[in-house]
Amino acid sequence: MSEIIHVHTRYHYDPYIDLRELFKLAGFPFCYVDEVDISRPVTYIVSPMNGEWRPHIDNERTAGKFQQCNLVLWNIERPGGADTGGVGGYTRSNWDLMYKRHVDRIWVSDRKLAEETGFHYTVLGSHPDFGQPGAPEGKIWDMTHISALNGRRSVVLDDLSKFQQYDPHRQDDIISHNCWPPQRDDVLKKSRFAVNIHQDTYPFSEPLRFALFAAYGLPILSEKIFDAFPYGTDTMAFAEHYDMADTMRRMLNEPYEQYREMGQRCRELMTTEFEFGKMVREAVEETVGGMWER
Repeated sequence: MSEIIHVHTRYHYDPYIDLRELFKLAGFPFCYVDEVDISRPVTYIVSPMNGEWRPHIDNERTAGKFQQCNLVLWNIERPGGADTGGVGGYTRSNWDLMYKRHVDRIWVSDRKLAEETGFHYTVLGSHPDFGQPGAPEGKIWDMTHISALNGRRSVVLDDLSKFQQYDPHRQDDIISHNCWPPQRDDVLKKSRFAVNIHQDTYPFSEPLRFALFAAYGLPILSEKIFDAFPYGTDTMAFAEHYDMADTMRRMLNEPYEQYREMGQRCRELMTTEFEFGKMVREAVEETVGGMWER
């Protein structure tokens, strides 16, 4: 198998801090988009892709270079709503990248999305050093969400913040604040549960957020997903959007130990069987193998 290199954009995207860290923890080197050399017999994995990518690849070809590398786009973005064309628009725009030879393969990390688009399904695993579970006695927040607020999420979180519904004596915040590293480490260790709410009505997964929650051993309550593999009901709880607040309240009123064990099972699964580096290497072997090696 050729060397695997993660490609960084020069423009910094906060949501991709975690993906960069996972590649680093798994031992993969990186380069920037303008350092990609298509004549090298390596596998480049770009994620995210922005306006830096296509002009550079076009310039490499214009320079007369013979391609010996594998170009992979790992697209972990959601398809978006109807205003962006939904799954159909997502599929067409990504296939167009292959038709125009800007990439050779496209990976997605939701199995149902892979089925609907024809792209390769790649598990986005976690890593044991990506986070460490906090001590049960050190929990100060009932839950964390680590996501940008929008209408759908606020409906659930606002309902959950009405702590009087299940504890009229509680006067402090029960939901942790959203934040980035390094402050986030403390928040995740001191939260009892993780809540995952889709930013839109498409029931596809949030694989990078799940990898983060799994590393910290947090029991996860997620809005329903078409196909949540590799997560299941033994490693994650699910609820419809309209029922998420009530489900979370029920979970908070039940013995925490059973959910703590669920979080531990999730961590074990995603940091061993589905460890990030292992999944990347398997996906490279499955999708490109030695097809471009000379």
